[in-house]
Amino acid sequence: MRASEAEACSQKSSKLLRVLFLLWVAFVAFALPEIIAGTGAGWLVSPFVFILVIPLYASHFLFLTHIAVKTGRTSWPALYIFGLIFGLYETWVTKVIWSGYPGEEGFAMGTIGTIGTWFGVHETLGLVMFYHAVVSFLLPIVVLSTLFPGFGRHFPVGNWLLAKTRWGAARRTGLLLMLGIVSGFNMADVGLYLFTWVPALVVSALGYWGLSKTGMTAIEPVTRSAVTQPNLGRAGLGLTLVVLVLIYGITYGLILPENLPPKEAQFITLALYLVLMLILIILPTREKTLREIDTKQLSEQRTILVRWIVSVFLLGLLTSVFASAGGMAFPAFFIGVTFVFAGMVIVGVVLFLWLVIWRGIFRRGKREESLAV
Repeated sequence: MRASEAEACSQKSSKLLRVLFLLWVAFVAFALPEIIAGTGAGWLVSPFVFILVIPLYASHFLFLTHIAVKTGRTSWPALYIFGLIFGLYETWVTKVIWSGYPGEEGFAMGTIGTIGTWFGVHETLGLVMFYHAVVSFLLPIVVLSTLFPGFGRHFPVGNWLLAKTRWGAARRTGLLLMLGIVSGFNMADVGLYLFTWVPALVVSALGYWGLSKTGMTAIEPVTRSAVTQPNLGRAGLGLTLVVLVLIYGITYGLILPENLPPKEAQFITLALYLVLMLILIILPTREKTLREIDTKQLSEQRTILVRWIVSVFLLGLLTSVFASAGGMAFPAFFIGVTFVFAGMVIVGVVLFLWLVIWRGIFRRGKREESLAV
Protein backbone atom coordinates (compact mmCIF):
# COMPACT_ATOMS: atom_id res chain seq x y z
CA MET A 1 0.00 0.00 0.00
CA ARG A 2 1.35 3.39 -0.95
CA ALA A 3 1.87 6.09 1.67
CA SER A 4 -1.02 8.20 0.34
CA GLU A 5 -3.39 5.22 0.47
CA ALA A 6 -2.29 4.36 3.99
CA GLU A 7 -2.86 7.95 5.10
CA ALA A 8 -6.33 8.01 3.53
CA CYS A 9 -7.18 4.74 5.26
CA SER A 10 -5.96 6.13 8.58
CA GLN A 11 -8.08 9.27 8.17
CA LYS A 12 -11.18 7.20 7.42
CA SER A 13 -10.50 5.10 10.50
CA SER A 14 -10.11 8.21 12.67
CA LYS A 15 -13.36 9.68 11.33
CA LEU A 16 -15.20 6.45 12.08
CA LEU A 17 -13.80 6.35 15.62
CA ARG A 18 -14.76 10.00 16.07
CA VAL A 19 -18.35 9.24 15.07
CA LEU A 20 -18.51 6.25 17.42
CA PHE A 21 -17.12 8.34 20.28
CA LEU A 22 -19.64 11.14 19.68
CA LEU A 23 -22.49 8.61 19.57
CA TRP A 24 -21.39 7.29 22.96
CA VAL A 25 -21.17 10.86 24.28
CA ALA A 26 -24.66 11.56 22.94
CA PHE A 27 -26.07 8.57 24.79
CA VAL A 28 -24.32 9.41 28.07
CA ALA A 29 -25.39 13.07 27.81
CA PHE A 30 -28.97 11.79 27.67
CA ALA A 31 -28.68 8.89 30.10
CA LEU A 32 -27.12 10.63 33.09
CA PRO A 33 -29.83 13.27 33.60
CA GLU A 34 -32.84 11.48 32.10
CA ILE A 35 -32.34 7.97 33.49
CA ILE A 36 -31.52 9.28 36.95
CA ALA A 37 -34.50 11.64 36.96
CA GLY A 38 -36.84 8.93 35.74
CA THR A 39 -38.09 11.11 32.89
CA GLY A 40 -36.39 8.69 30.51
CA ALA A 41 -38.35 5.73 31.90
CA GLY A 42 -38.78 3.00 29.31
CA TRP A 43 -36.45 4.80 26.93
CA LEU A 44 -35.54 1.62 25.07
CA VAL A 45 -39.00 1.33 23.49
CA SER A 46 -39.78 5.05 23.19
CA PRO A 47 -39.41 6.55 19.68
CA PHE A 48 -39.79 9.99 21.28
CA VAL A 49 -36.50 9.50 23.13
CA PHE A 50 -34.57 8.72 19.96
CA ILE A 51 -36.28 11.36 17.82
CA LEU A 52 -36.15 14.28 20.26
CA VAL A 53 -34.70 13.69 23.72
CA ILE A 54 -31.30 12.22 22.84
CA PRO A 55 -30.70 14.81 20.07
CA LEU A 56 -31.74 17.57 22.49
CA TYR A 57 -29.32 16.57 25.24
CA ALA A 58 -26.51 15.64 22.86
CA SER A 59 -26.67 18.85 20.81
CA HIS A 60 -26.76 21.07 23.90
CA PHE A 61 -23.87 19.26 25.56
CA LEU A 62 -21.65 19.11 22.47
CA PHE A 63 -22.30 22.72 21.47
CA LEU A 64 -21.77 24.20 24.94
CA THR A 65 -18.60 22.22 25.70
CA HIS A 66 -17.25 23.28 22.29
CA ILE A 67 -17.93 26.96 23.04
CA ALA A 68 -16.47 26.63 26.55
CA VAL A 69 -13.19 25.21 25.25
CA LYS A 70 -12.97 27.59 22.29
CA THR A 71 -13.43 30.65 24.51
CA GLY A 72 -11.22 29.39 27.34
CA ARG A 73 -14.12 29.54 29.80
CA THR A 74 -13.60 26.14 31.35
CA SER A 75 -13.37 27.01 35.05
CA TRP A 76 -16.08 25.37 37.12
CA PRO A 77 -17.93 28.69 37.66
CA ALA A 78 -18.00 29.24 33.89
CA LEU A 79 -19.06 25.66 33.19
CA TYR A 80 -21.84 26.04 35.75
CA ILE A 81 -23.12 29.07 33.82
CA PHE A 82 -23.09 27.02 30.62
CA GLY A 83 -25.13 24.44 32.53
CA LEU A 84 -27.70 27.11 33.39
CA ILE A 85 -27.94 28.07 29.72
CA PHE A 86 -28.47 24.37 28.99
CA GLY A 87 -31.27 24.14 31.54
CA LEU A 88 -33.22 27.06 30.13
CA TYR A 89 -34.44 24.78 27.35
CA GLU A 90 -37.12 23.93 29.92
CA THR A 91 -38.75 27.21 28.91
CA TRP A 92 -38.97 27.19 25.11
CA VAL A 93 -39.07 23.43 24.58
CA THR A 94 -40.98 21.81 27.46
CA LYS A 95 -42.56 24.98 28.98
CA VAL A 96 -41.94 23.42 32.44
CA ILE A 97 -40.39 26.56 33.95
CA TRP A 98 -43.34 28.61 32.71
CA SER A 99 -46.16 26.24 33.66
CA GLY A 100 -45.00 23.51 36.05
CA TYR A 101 -44.15 19.83 35.77
CA PRO A 102 -46.25 17.62 33.47
CA GLY A 103 -49.22 16.08 35.23
CA GLU A 104 -49.13 18.65 38.03
CA GLU A 105 -51.65 21.42 38.58
CA GLY A 106 -49.52 24.53 38.68
CA PHE A 107 -46.04 24.89 40.13
CA ALA A 108 -44.55 22.49 42.66
CA MET A 109 -43.54 25.19 45.15
CA GLY A 110 -45.22 28.33 43.92
CA THR A 111 -43.74 31.13 41.86
CA ILE A 112 -40.72 33.38 42.26
CA GLY A 113 -41.52 36.68 43.92
CA THR A 114 -42.60 39.68 41.90
CA ILE A 115 -41.65 38.55 38.40
CA GLY A 116 -45.13 37.18 37.89
CA THR A 117 -46.77 33.81 37.84
CA TRP A 118 -44.60 32.48 35.01
CA PHE A 119 -41.49 31.13 36.79
CA GLY A 120 -41.84 28.29 39.28
CA VAL A 121 -39.58 28.13 42.35
CA HIS A 122 -38.61 24.47 42.04
CA GLU A 123 -38.80 24.48 38.26
CA THR A 124 -36.29 27.34 38.08
CA LEU A 125 -34.12 27.16 41.20
CA GLY A 126 -34.17 23.39 41.62
CA LEU A 127 -34.46 22.06 38.08
CA VAL A 128 -32.29 24.60 36.25
CA MET A 129 -29.88 25.92 38.89
CA PHE A 130 -29.21 22.52 40.43
CA TYR A 131 -30.31 19.56 38.34
CA HIS A 132 -29.55 20.65 34.80
CA ALA A 133 -26.48 22.69 35.69
CA VAL A 134 -24.96 19.84 37.70
CA VAL A 135 -26.42 16.56 36.47
CA SER A 136 -27.02 17.48 32.82
CA PHE A 137 -23.76 19.35 32.27
CA LEU A 138 -21.09 19.25 35.00
CA LEU A 139 -21.54 15.56 35.77
CA PRO A 140 -21.18 14.40 32.12
CA ILE A 141 -18.03 16.53 31.84
CA VAL A 142 -16.57 14.80 34.91
CA VAL A 143 -17.55 11.36 33.58
CA LEU A 144 -16.03 11.99 30.15
CA SER A 145 -12.93 13.65 31.59
CA THR A 146 -12.34 10.69 33.87
CA LEU A 147 -12.94 7.98 31.29
CA PHE A 148 -11.31 9.70 28.29
CA PRO A 149 -8.08 11.58 29.13
CA GLY A 150 -8.00 13.20 25.69
CA PHE A 151 -11.29 14.89 26.57
CA GLY A 152 -10.35 15.61 30.17
CA ARG A 153 -7.15 17.49 29.32
CA HIS A 154 -9.31 20.42 28.22
CA PHE A 155 -11.08 20.76 31.59
CA PRO A 156 -10.11 21.13 35.26
CA VAL A 157 -9.92 18.01 37.40
CA GLY A 158 -13.33 16.86 38.67
CA ASN A 159 -12.24 16.87 42.29
CA TRP A 160 -15.50 18.44 43.38
CA LEU A 161 -17.00 14.96 42.98
CA LEU A 162 -14.11 12.51 42.92
CA ALA A 163 -11.54 13.88 45.36
CA LYS A 164 -10.32 11.51 48.10
CA THR A 165 -10.91 14.15 50.76
CA ARG A 166 -13.58 14.65 53.41
CA TRP A 167 -15.27 17.35 51.35
CA GLY A 168 -15.08 15.20 48.23
CA ALA A 169 -16.66 12.27 50.07
CA ALA A 170 -19.31 14.57 51.55
CA ARG A 171 -20.27 15.93 48.13
CA ARG A 172 -20.38 12.43 46.64
CA THR A 173 -22.57 11.19 49.47
CA GLY A 174 -24.91 14.17 49.31
CA LEU A 175 -25.34 13.89 45.56
CA LEU A 176 -25.76 10.12 45.85
CA LEU A 177 -28.59 10.50 48.36
CA MET A 178 -30.36 13.15 46.32
CA LEU A 179 -30.10 11.42 42.95
CA GLY A 180 -30.76 7.91 44.22
CA ILE A 181 -33.92 8.97 46.04
CA VAL A 182 -35.13 11.08 43.10
CA SER A 183 -34.57 8.20 40.67
CA GLY A 184 -36.35 5.60 42.76
CA PHE A 185 -39.21 7.87 43.77
CA ASN A 186 -39.92 8.93 40.19
CA MET A 187 -39.90 5.27 39.07
CA ALA A 188 -41.83 3.62 41.88
CA ASP A 189 -42.56 0.63 39.63
CA VAL A 190 -39.60 -1.69 40.25
CA GLY A 191 -39.99 -3.43 36.91
CA LEU A 192 -39.96 -0.10 35.08
CA TYR A 193 -36.96 1.02 37.13
CA LEU A 194 -34.93 -2.04 36.15
CA PHE A 195 -36.12 -1.88 32.53
CA THR A 196 -34.90 1.73 32.40
CA TRP A 197 -31.61 1.48 34.28
CA VAL A 198 -30.22 -1.91 33.29
CA PRO A 199 -30.25 -1.39 29.49
CA ALA A 200 -28.69 2.05 29.97
CA LEU A 201 -25.89 0.61 32.10
CA VAL A 202 -25.32 -2.22 29.62
CA VAL A 203 -25.22 0.09 26.58
CA SER A 204 -22.86 2.49 28.37
CA ALA A 205 -20.55 -0.28 29.59
CA LEU A 206 -20.41 -2.16 26.28
CA GLY A 207 -19.88 1.07 24.36
CA TYR A 208 -17.05 2.10 26.65
CA TRP A 209 -15.50 -1.35 26.44
CA GLY A 210 -15.56 -1.19 22.66
CA LEU A 211 -14.04 2.30 22.59
CA SER A 212 -11.36 1.25 25.06
CA LYS A 213 -10.12 -1.33 22.55
CA THR A 214 -9.15 1.52 20.21
CA GLY A 215 -6.85 3.22 22.71
CA MET A 216 -9.20 6.13 23.46
CA THR A 217 -9.20 5.47 27.19
CA ALA A 218 -5.44 5.01 27.65
CA ILE A 219 -3.99 7.04 30.50
CA GLU A 220 -0.26 6.74 29.82
CA PRO A 221 0.39 7.75 27.19
CA VAL A 222 -2.79 9.63 26.28
CA THR A 223 -3.75 8.47 22.79
CA ARG A 224 -6.48 9.29 20.28
CA SER A 225 -6.69 12.87 21.61
CA ALA A 226 -7.96 14.14 18.26
CA VAL A 227 -10.77 11.60 18.37
CA THR A 228 -11.91 12.36 21.93
CA GLN A 229 -11.40 16.13 22.08
CA PRO A 230 -14.47 18.31 22.85
CA ASN A 231 -13.83 20.65 19.91
CA LEU A 232 -16.20 20.11 17.01
CA GLY A 233 -15.10 20.44 13.41
CA ARG A 234 -16.97 22.67 10.98
CA ALA A 235 -19.26 19.88 9.85
CA GLY A 236 -19.96 18.74 13.40
CA LEU A 237 -20.60 22.25 14.65
CA GLY A 238 -22.85 23.01 11.70
CA LEU A 239 -24.87 19.83 12.21
CA THR A 240 -25.19 20.54 15.93
CA LEU A 241 -26.49 24.05 15.27
CA VAL A 242 -28.99 22.76 12.72
CA VAL A 243 -30.29 20.21 15.24
CA LEU A 244 -30.63 22.90 17.93
CA VAL A 245 -32.47 25.29 15.61
CA LEU A 246 -34.84 22.54 14.50
CA ILE A 247 -35.53 21.42 18.07
CA TYR A 248 -36.31 24.91 19.34
CA GLY A 249 -38.17 25.96 16.20
CA ILE A 250 -40.42 22.90 16.09
CA THR A 251 -41.09 22.35 19.80
CA TYR A 252 -41.84 26.00 20.60
CA GLY A 253 -45.24 25.81 18.96
CA LEU A 254 -45.74 22.05 18.94
CA ILE A 255 -45.20 20.93 22.54
CA LEU A 256 -47.88 22.29 24.89
CA PRO A 257 -48.40 25.60 23.05
CA GLU A 258 -51.24 26.35 25.48
CA ASN A 259 -48.59 26.70 28.21
CA LEU A 260 -46.74 29.51 26.46
CA PRO A 261 -46.71 32.54 28.78
CA PRO A 262 -47.32 36.19 27.83
CA LYS A 263 -44.66 37.98 25.81
CA GLU A 264 -43.38 39.66 28.99
CA ALA A 265 -42.29 36.32 30.42
CA GLN A 266 -40.60 35.36 27.18
CA PHE A 267 -38.71 38.66 27.13
CA ILE A 268 -37.61 38.05 30.73
CA THR A 269 -36.34 34.64 29.66
CA LEU A 270 -34.35 36.18 26.82
CA ALA A 271 -32.95 38.70 29.30
CA LEU A 272 -31.76 35.81 31.48
CA TYR A 273 -29.64 34.54 28.58
CA LEU A 274 -28.09 38.00 28.22
CA VAL A 275 -27.32 38.17 31.95
CA LEU A 276 -25.68 34.73 31.88
CA MET A 277 -23.61 35.65 28.83
CA LEU A 278 -22.54 38.87 30.54
CA ILE A 279 -21.40 36.86 33.57
CA LEU A 280 -19.42 34.57 31.25
CA ILE A 281 -17.68 37.62 29.80
CA ILE A 282 -16.85 38.87 33.29
CA LEU A 283 -15.47 35.54 34.47
CA PRO A 284 -11.73 35.06 33.88
CA THR A 285 -10.62 32.75 31.10
CA ARG A 286 -8.31 29.80 31.61
CA GLU A 287 -5.20 29.20 29.57
CA LYS A 288 -5.93 26.96 26.60
CA THR A 289 -2.91 24.77 27.30
CA LEU A 290 -3.78 21.12 27.81
CA ARG A 291 -3.82 19.89 31.40
CA GLU A 292 -1.27 17.28 32.42
CA ILE A 293 -2.78 13.95 33.40
CA ASP A 294 -1.98 12.57 36.86
CA THR A 295 -1.92 8.85 36.08
CA LYS A 296 -2.38 7.59 39.64
CA GLN A 297 -5.09 10.11 40.47
CA LEU A 298 -7.07 9.40 37.31
CA SER A 299 -6.91 5.65 37.85
CA GLU A 300 -8.22 6.06 41.40
CA GLN A 301 -10.96 8.43 40.28
CA ARG A 302 -12.19 5.97 37.67
CA THR A 303 -12.77 3.43 40.42
CA ILE A 304 -14.51 6.02 42.60
CA LEU A 305 -16.73 7.10 39.70
CA VAL A 306 -17.86 3.59 38.79
CA ARG A 307 -18.63 2.75 42.42
CA TRP A 308 -20.58 5.99 42.79
CA ILE A 309 -22.75 5.38 39.71
CA VAL A 310 -23.48 1.82 40.86
CA SER A 311 -24.38 3.20 44.30
CA VAL A 312 -26.85 5.67 42.75
CA PHE A 313 -28.47 2.75 40.89
CA LEU A 314 -28.70 0.58 44.01
CA LEU A 315 -30.07 3.36 46.23
CA GLY A 316 -32.60 4.19 43.54
CA LEU A 317 -33.61 0.53 43.36
CA LEU A 318 -34.07 0.39 47.13
CA THR A 319 -36.12 3.59 47.02
CA SER A 320 -38.24 2.24 44.17
CA VAL A 321 -38.95 -0.97 46.08
CA PHE A 322 -39.95 0.96 49.19
CA ALA A 323 -42.05 3.48 47.27
CA SER A 324 -43.86 0.75 45.34
CA ALA A 325 -44.72 -0.92 48.65
CA GLY A 326 -46.51 2.21 49.87
CA GLY A 327 -43.53 3.92 51.42
CA MET A 328 -45.10 7.37 51.20
CA ALA A 329 -47.45 6.29 53.99
CA PHE A 330 -44.47 6.23 56.35
CA PRO A 331 -43.78 9.71 57.77
CA ALA A 332 -39.99 9.28 57.75
CA PHE A 333 -39.97 8.32 54.05
CA PHE A 334 -42.35 11.15 53.14
CA ILE A 335 -40.23 13.67 55.04
CA GLY A 336 -37.04 12.36 53.43
CA VAL A 337 -38.42 12.66 49.90
CA THR A 338 -39.79 16.13 50.62
CA PHE A 339 -36.44 17.20 52.04
CA VAL A 340 -34.62 15.99 48.93
CA PHE A 341 -36.86 17.90 46.52
CA ALA A 342 -36.73 21.03 48.68
CA GLY A 343 -32.98 20.56 48.99
CA MET A 344 -32.62 20.84 45.23
CA VAL A 345 -33.83 24.45 45.46
CA ILE A 346 -31.51 25.27 48.35
CA VAL A 347 -28.48 23.69 46.67
CA GLY A 348 -29.27 25.47 43.41
CA VAL A 349 -29.30 28.88 45.09
CA VAL A 350 -26.19 28.14 47.17
CA LEU A 351 -24.29 26.90 44.11
CA PHE A 352 -25.04 30.07 42.18
CA LEU A 353 -24.12 32.37 45.05
CA TRP A 354 -20.97 30.51 46.04
CA LEU A 355 -19.66 29.18 42.76
CA VAL A 356 -20.54 32.05 40.44
CA ILE A 357 -20.84 35.18 42.58
CA TRP A 358 -18.20 34.40 45.21
CA ARG A 359 -15.70 32.07 43.51
CA GLY A 360 -16.19 33.29 39.97
CA ILE A 361 -16.60 37.06 40.34
CA PHE A 362 -15.37 38.24 43.75
CA ARG A 363 -12.40 35.88 43.87
CA ARG A 364 -11.83 35.77 40.13
CA GLY A 365 -8.41 34.50 39.14
CA LYS A 366 -7.10 34.10 42.70
CA ARG A 367 -6.64 30.35 42.50
CA GLU A 368 -7.13 27.43 40.17
CA GLU A 369 -10.75 26.35 40.01
CA SER A 370 -10.41 22.68 40.87
CA LEU A 371 -12.95 22.60 43.73
CA ALA A 372 -10.59 20.20 45.42
CA VAL A 373 -11.36 21.45 48.90
